[in-house]
Amino acid sequence: MFSHVRTALSAFALVLLFAELAVAGTLGSAKGERLSSEEITALIPNNTLDGRTATGRKIIVKFKASGTMKGRMGGHRDHGKWRVENDQFCRQWNNWVGGKETCYVMLNDEGTYKWFGPDGAFAWGGTFRN
Repeated sequence: MFSHVRTALSAFALVLLFAELAVAGTLGSAKGERLSSEEITALIPNNTLDGRTATGRKIIVKFKASGTMKGRMGGHRDHGKWRVENDQFCRQWNNWVGGKETCYVMLNDEGTYKWFGPDGAFAWGGTFRN
Protein backbone atom coordinates (compact mmCIF):
# COMPACT_ATOMS: atom_id res chain seq x y z
CA MET A 1 0.00 0.00 0.00
CA PHE A 2 2.69 2.48 0.95
CA SER A 3 4.67 1.84 -2.25
CA HIS A 4 1.67 3.07 -4.28
CA VAL A 5 1.47 6.19 -2.16
CA ARG A 6 5.22 6.83 -2.59
CA THR A 7 4.92 6.27 -6.35
CA ALA A 8 1.95 8.66 -6.57
CA LEU A 9 3.77 11.29 -4.50
CA SER A 10 6.91 10.93 -6.64
CA ALA A 11 4.86 11.36 -9.81
CA PHE A 12 3.11 14.41 -8.32
CA ALA A 13 6.48 15.91 -7.31
CA LEU A 14 7.74 15.48 -10.90
CA VAL A 15 4.60 17.17 -12.24
CA LEU A 16 5.16 20.11 -9.89
CA LEU A 17 8.84 20.31 -10.84
CA PHE A 18 8.00 20.33 -14.54
CA ALA A 19 5.32 22.96 -14.02
CA GLU A 20 7.85 25.15 -12.19
CA LEU A 21 10.46 24.62 -14.89
CA ALA A 22 7.98 25.17 -17.71
CA VAL A 23 7.20 28.66 -16.47
CA ALA A 24 10.90 29.49 -16.18
CA GLY A 25 10.68 30.95 -19.71
CA THR A 26 13.60 33.29 -20.14
CA LEU A 27 16.45 34.41 -17.93
CA GLY A 28 14.99 37.90 -17.62
CA SER A 29 11.70 36.64 -16.18
CA ALA A 30 12.94 33.65 -14.15
CA LYS A 31 12.88 33.39 -10.37
CA GLY A 32 16.07 32.51 -8.51
CA GLU A 33 19.55 33.68 -7.65
CA ARG A 34 22.26 33.62 -10.30
CA LEU A 35 25.16 31.36 -9.34
CA SER A 36 28.79 32.49 -9.43
CA SER A 37 31.68 30.39 -10.72
CA GLU A 38 32.55 29.53 -7.12
CA GLU A 39 29.01 28.40 -6.33
CA ILE A 40 28.75 26.29 -9.50
CA THR A 41 32.14 24.71 -8.79
CA ALA A 42 31.03 23.82 -5.25
CA LEU A 43 27.69 22.38 -6.41
CA ILE A 44 28.33 20.28 -9.52
CA PRO A 45 31.17 17.80 -8.79
CA ASN A 46 30.13 14.33 -7.58
CA ASN A 47 26.47 15.26 -7.79
CA THR A 48 23.54 13.88 -9.80
CA LEU A 49 20.88 16.01 -11.44
CA ASP A 50 17.30 14.73 -11.75
CA GLY A 51 15.66 17.09 -14.17
CA ARG A 52 13.72 17.99 -17.26
CA THR A 53 14.66 19.61 -20.52
CA ALA A 54 12.80 22.60 -21.94
CA THR A 55 10.75 20.13 -23.99
CA GLY A 56 9.76 18.18 -20.87
CA ARG A 57 12.01 15.16 -21.34
CA LYS A 58 13.33 13.58 -18.13
CA ILE A 59 17.13 13.72 -17.86
CA ILE A 60 19.55 12.34 -15.29
CA VAL A 61 23.15 13.57 -15.33
CA LYS A 62 25.98 12.36 -13.08
CA PHE A 63 28.81 14.88 -12.77
CA LYS A 64 32.30 13.82 -11.70
CA ALA A 65 34.92 16.05 -10.07
CA SER A 66 37.23 15.20 -12.99
CA GLY A 67 35.07 17.32 -15.30
CA THR A 68 33.34 14.37 -16.95
CA MET A 69 29.63 13.55 -16.95
CA LYS A 70 27.23 10.78 -17.94
CA GLY A 71 23.66 11.41 -18.99
CA ARG A 72 20.50 9.41 -19.54
CA MET A 73 17.42 10.75 -21.32
CA GLY A 74 14.73 8.24 -22.13
CA GLY A 75 16.49 5.21 -23.59
CA HIS A 76 19.45 7.27 -24.74
CA ARG A 77 22.79 7.66 -22.99
CA ASP A 78 25.78 9.90 -23.61
CA HIS A 79 28.87 11.13 -21.85
CA GLY A 80 30.93 14.27 -22.11
CA LYS A 81 32.79 17.06 -20.33
CA TRP A 82 31.82 19.99 -18.17
CA ARG A 83 33.65 23.08 -16.91
CA VAL A 84 32.95 26.44 -15.30
CA GLU A 85 33.98 29.78 -16.82
CA ASN A 86 32.88 33.39 -16.24
CA ASP A 87 30.01 32.47 -13.91
CA GLN A 88 28.66 29.96 -16.43
CA PHE A 89 28.38 26.19 -16.55
CA CYS A 90 29.71 24.84 -19.87
CA ARG A 91 29.05 21.33 -21.13
CA GLN A 92 29.89 19.30 -24.20
CA TRP A 93 28.25 15.94 -24.86
CA ASN A 94 30.02 13.49 -27.14
CA ASN A 95 26.91 12.83 -29.27
CA TRP A 96 23.93 14.83 -28.04
CA VAL A 97 23.42 18.26 -29.65
CA GLY A 98 26.05 17.37 -32.22
CA GLY A 99 28.88 17.41 -29.66
CA LYS A 100 28.76 21.22 -29.53
CA GLU A 101 29.86 22.96 -26.33
CA THR A 102 27.29 25.32 -24.82
CA CYS A 103 27.62 27.55 -21.77
CA TYR A 104 24.71 28.36 -19.47
CA VAL A 105 23.82 30.82 -16.77
CA MET A 106 22.55 28.91 -13.72
CA LEU A 107 19.91 30.02 -11.25
CA ASN A 108 19.06 28.52 -7.87
CA ASP A 109 15.37 28.84 -7.06
CA GLU A 110 15.09 27.36 -3.56
CA GLY A 111 16.93 24.15 -4.49
CA THR A 112 15.61 23.87 -8.04
CA TYR A 113 18.42 24.68 -10.44
CA LYS A 114 17.74 26.17 -13.87
CA TRP A 115 20.08 26.47 -16.86
CA PHE A 116 19.59 29.25 -19.43
CA GLY A 117 21.36 29.17 -22.80
CA PRO A 118 23.21 31.90 -24.69
CA ASP A 119 19.90 33.20 -26.07
CA GLY A 120 18.51 33.55 -22.53
CA ALA A 121 15.93 30.77 -23.01
CA PHE A 122 15.36 28.08 -20.40
CA ALA A 123 17.21 24.91 -21.47
CA TRP A 124 16.97 22.43 -18.60
CA GLY A 125 16.71 22.21 -14.86
CA GLY A 126 16.04 20.08 -11.83
CA THR A 127 17.24 19.10 -8.40
CA PHE A 128 20.49 17.52 -7.22
CA ARG A 129 21.09 14.42 -5.16
CA ASN A 130 24.48 13.07 -4.10
